[in-house]
Amino acid sequence: MTPEEPVTVVVADDQSAVREGLVLLLGTLPGITVAGEAADGNAAAELVATVQPQVVLTPALASSSSPLTPTTNRSSARCKRARSAT
Repeated sequence: MTPEEPVTVVVADDQSAVREGLVLLLGTLPGITVAGEAADGNAAAELVATVQPQVVLTPALASSSSPLTPTTNRSSARCKRARSAT
């Protein structure tokens, strides 16, 4: 990533008002591009695999019954792999 390249972000949240609000807010910030949004964990996992964003925003306290749990688990594993590679 060079200084001219925007940071790519995927927003995943099962609450549409939260998700849409974050997308709108992030869209106003220079240097950030929202690469996509998802309403559940499966859609988020597919989107992340497709667009490979630099940042994935998900609820921090996703419970085991949350529709975003698969995303949280996959993203955590991916981040751990990325950290160990550096």
